[in-house]
Amino acid sequence: MSPSEACAEMGKEICPGRRAFLKTSVLAGTAALLTGIPLLSYVIAPALTKGTGKWIDFGPVDRLKPGEIEMLSYEFLVKGGWCDDLGASPAPELYS
Repeated sequence: MSPSEACAEMGKEICPGRRAFLKTSVLAGTAALLTGIPLLSYVIAPALTKGTGKWIDFGPVDRLKPGEIEMLSYEFLVKGGWCDDLGASPAPELYS
């Protein structure tokens, strides 16, 4: 029994064949690919970005004593991929 005979026997007006199935599959796959690439890059891109280093001003240099180590602490904002965190870090400095 051929597919057209089976469709006629079932009494259906629309009976898509293999070509229609393949055409629909290719179109759906293309649409998924076209929308999936930007969405995937939107999710992954923040994790791949590097942080930028910058100088931190601790005040005037003449406030520090030469030859001594003094612990200076500061707070910084970590701009992560999806969230911002406030962190604190000690910065041991040796001025000579």
